[in-house]
This record gives sequence, structure tokens and C-alpha cells, in this order.
Amino acid sequence: MVKKPFNFRKLALESARIADDKKCKDIIVLNVHRLTTLCDYFVIATVESTPQMETVLSSIKKGMSEKGHYPLQRHGSVSLGTGLSSWQVIDYGGVVVHLMMPQSREFYALERMWYKAIKVNWLSPKPRHRRVKKRKK
Repeated sequence: MVKKPFNFRKLALESARIADDKKCKDIIVLNVHRLTTLCDYFVIATVESTPQMETVLSSIKKGMSEKGHYPLQRHGSVSLGTGLSSWQVIDYGGVVVHLMMPQSREFYALERMWYKAIKVNWLSPKPRHRRVKKRKK
């Protein structure tokens, strides 16, 4: 039996949707598979406060663990001026989730650094309504 490859795209999209549910801003999903061996996808989102960051982190970890996925690593950077975390990273192997405060997101500009990456539409497509034709009797 051939084992089916793991779908990291699905994991990235689910992470983006969880971040959206927790009111993150400017969420993007980048397919970096052809650009790096680090992972297949980056999920980048902006949070407005430290409590929001912690809520989003725990929600993503909970949502992923319910599906049997656990982070390999979690890293954070602390702003020297405030002592608060300005950037948190959760590494799921093929997906790396970046949660950033606005000033860190602007300063590090990951989407500009990875400008060759393919942007993935993470929003669910709106269902299309089809007209049902009545059959002639």
C-alpha cells in the first residue's frame, strides 16, 4: 500500500481560518515549497495585542491537536522596549505560522522577502447558486 503524502496545504488553510476567527488582520498564506526546504507553507497574520497573540496561539494549537497535529517548535521574539512578545512562530514541519505585531510585521516584511512565493487563497469560496430548470411535463 502506498502511503498518501500529507496535505500541508490543508493544515495551512485551517491555521489561517483559525487566525481569522480570532480577528487577526492581513492574513496571508504563502506556498514556499519551491523556494526553501524549511517548509511548504507560511501563514502570516497580524495581531493587535499580546492577549490576542496568546489567544490565537492557543486556538491554533488546540485546533491542530484536535486533528492530530502537534507543533514541532514554538519560538518567540521579545521587544526590548516593552518586554512583550512581538512575533511568535509555530512550526508544524510543512507549515510555519507567524503571528506578528504590526510594527514587527512592517519591519521584517516577510511577504516582501518571499515575494516569489505563490499566494494561496485561504478564504472559502462562496457557494454558487444554480438555477434549477423546471422540467416540462
